[in-house]
Amino acid sequence: MKSQSEKSKQFAALHQAGNSFVIPNPWDIGSANAPGARFDHEYYRTTHMPLVKDRMGDSCKSYTIDKGLAGSAPGTPAIYVGMCHIFCDSVEVFQKGFGPHAQEIMCDVRNYTNLTPVMQISEVIVG
Repeated sequence: MKSQSEKSKQFAALHQAGNSFVIPNPWDIGSANAPGARFDHEYYRTTHMPLVKDRMGDSCKSYTIDKGLAGSAPGTPAIYVGMCHIFCDSVEVFQKGFGPHAQEIMCDVRNYTNLTPVMQISEVIVG
């Protein structure tokens, strides 16, 4: 299993080639749901994401937070227990804002969940 530092470096490397808008979270970050998973939505909302915004400064134009409610079939659990979308002007702007603080931000993950975040870079097509 990779350390948080290795994951952070790998995540940063993913953003080297881009020319799209960044929605990572997270980051599009979603934390895949699992039986017995712990996810403290209050901490995520009141502490973790404000930390991310503070460290990224003006690089983070805005962010949204989603709370998974259910899967597509009745009575099934949500695929992701929580998700955020971080909006930046470009991949480069995201890297500049997130990169220097990646280790601190990723180390805070354990304070709200025992799940491993799944990250994706996306371009907003309609919004």
